[in-house]
Amino acid sequence: MRRPNRSVEIFSLSALDLFASAMGAFILITIIVLPDYQKVARTLAEVDALKQSVSDLEQQNETLQNALDQGRTSALLGIVTSAKRLVFVIDTSGSMEAYRDRLAAISAQAIAGLQPDQEIQILGFSSRGTGSYVTRWLTPNDMTAMTDPNKLAASAFIDGLARDFDGGTPTEFALNEAMDYDAQAIVLVTDGAPNDTNTPEEFVGLIDRITALNGGKKEIHTIGIGDYTTDTMFRDFLQNLSSKNDGQFLGY
Repeated sequence: MRRPNRSVEIFSLSALDLFASAMGAFILITIIVLPDYQKVARTLAEVDALKQSVSDLEQQNETLQNALDQGRTSALLGIVTSAKRLVFVIDTSGSMEAYRDRLAAISAQAIAGLQPDQEIQILGFSSRGTGSYVTRWLTPNDMTAMTDPNKLAASAFIDGLARDFDGGTPTEFALNEAMDYDAQAIVLVTDGAPNDTNTPEEFVGLIDRITALNGGKKEIHTIGIGDYTTDTMFRDFLQNLSSKNDGQFLGY
């Protein structure tokens, strides 16, 4: 007896309709949600990029702060310098007698502006007879930190210099002495033209010699005391000497 042929349908039309509906819903949901997902992904990437930028900026700020700490400046009578080791070269010639009080005021202000991590030496200079002389606060080539007790001692030394004004102004000799120190800056305080400088050419020659000897190693700041406004050659000498040696000129 032959068995009748039977066709087997795995999926009914109803099942196919169900699958088609589900697939359509999935596609519809994907179309709706995918842009938001992409936005979230972009947002997360942007957040990561911003975090990295903030980290980079923090590192840059730390680097700049360290550089600032290392190069922190101090103001001496309006002279701004980052030098940690300075030599003050003070004219003690006879003409400075007229500016004793002014020198005392300038020195007090300068010493007060120094920081404890700065070290200084003080040289008083003059010429008497045929010789040029330097009077040192500390022993040769020595410098000391500006603690409060040392500030008092430095001020007392300058007061002592002011009681012995005499002689001429051997500026070149004094600056040569200051060059021997392991300093980053020299501060020259004077009221008159150096010895043996009477013409513009002689002033230029002196500046050139000092600048060549310095070789850019030290700042040279100049402070003119007294009648520097009318003595144009003297004023120009101080201005040019400082400008050619990374320094500043001030007049008092």
